Amino acid sequence: MKESELIMSVGGLPPMSAQGCKQSLSPVEIGEVLRDINGDLVRLGSNTQKYRSVITGQDVNSIALDGIWIGAQIQVGCIQALWVCVDKDIQDVRISRPAVEGSVIAINGAGNKIDIENIDGTSLKLRYATTEKSFIGFRPWLTTRVTNFIVQTDEWGNNCAWKLILEEI
Repeated sequence: MKESELIMSVGGLPPMSAQGCKQSLSPVEIGEVLRDINGDLVRLGSNTQKYRSVITGQDVNSIALDGIWIGAQIQVGCIQALWVCVDKDIQDVRISRPAVEGSVIAINGAGNKIDIENIDGTSLKLRYATTEKSFIGFRPWLTTRVTNFIVQTDEWGNNCAWKLILEEI
């Protein structure tokens, strides 16, 4: 059994380093949201959508930091899933990022599984067009850079905690 579904192209998770591994995804602030002279809320900046990821773990061992330093590029197979809403009568779906192999799931509004016929990069084809509003869930691959990391050891408690902070390129 794996300790975590997290995949990293650099460094890694030695045994007993990822129990209780957690990941958060939040938007990277690109531009500003301000009120204009009429009091309307407007967004200034690009429509680019990138994620900041904070991954934490606490176990007996720490994360393997070899090759992980501020600015290092890392491919991350996330443990945090993203979900896409699919309208009725849709068979071809586009997801925002490539999916970790085996992580894609399609369900209808009642939670019943919908068969996926084909996955090619960010394109999915459902076996049949949806008959109701449905959902596609997947764990994305993100190309990121390390913005910071922290490791902490409690010697007497035989415990290591770590945090890896990344931003999507």
